[in-house]
Parts: sequence; structure tokens; C-alpha cells
Amino acid sequence: MFLQLDDSWVYAADTDFPVGEIDWGIDLIPSTAASDLCPRCDGLRLWAPTCSFSDTLDGLAEKSQACALCRLLLQHTIDRIDQDDEIIYFFRAMSYITFDKERGQPLVSLCTFPGTCISL
Repeated sequence: MFLQLDDSWVYAADTDFPVGEIDWGIDLIPSTAASDLCPRCDGLRLWAPTCSFSDTLDGLAEKSQACALCRLLLQHTIDRIDQDDEIIYFFRAMSYITFDKERGQPLVSLCTFPGTCISL
């Protein structure tokens, strides 16, 4: 059973300054370099609610040499797919990318901390 989410947000404004020192870590330092993407990933409309695409482990592995998103997707699907030539259907679900075998469970988040730019 999955919880159905909607775009109804309830939140309280937080205007307090952080107390103490915060270590965000080296991984969260904003990058000024754009990620390298293959032509397919470069053309994806990830902001569109109906964004979907398909690939295979073999295809992701081949494109991952030059494409950061294919490399990320390969990293998170390689242990979940049985055959290298099996077609994987990826789609956007709310704020993340998922695929058909995971039944809507998050695979890769499309969100980052506000104001950051993290290279893939």
C-alpha cells in the first residue's frame, strides 16, 4: 500500500537563524560546472509531470561513459534488473524518477537543497 501524495503543502515559516556551526560537507558545495549528458538525457523534459523514457542496462552502461544521468540510473538499477537487455521504463513521479519494477518507489530524486547546484 502506497501513500498517495498531493500538492497540498502545510508548513510553518522558519525565520530562526541556525544555532552553532553547520558542516554541510564537501559533497554539497555548489558546482559551477554543468553535467555532461547524452543527447537523449539532454532532451528530457524532467520538469514535465508526464516525463518518461526507456532504456536497458546495456544501453545505460554504454551511455554512462559520457552521460552523468545514465551513470546515475545505471548505478541504481544494476542490482534490480535481471537481464542486461531487458527494457526498463523510467518515469517521473512527483519529485523523483522511478521505474516500472519499483512500482513508483523513488529511484533518483530530482530535488536538491535550495540554492545549490550539484553536478550529477
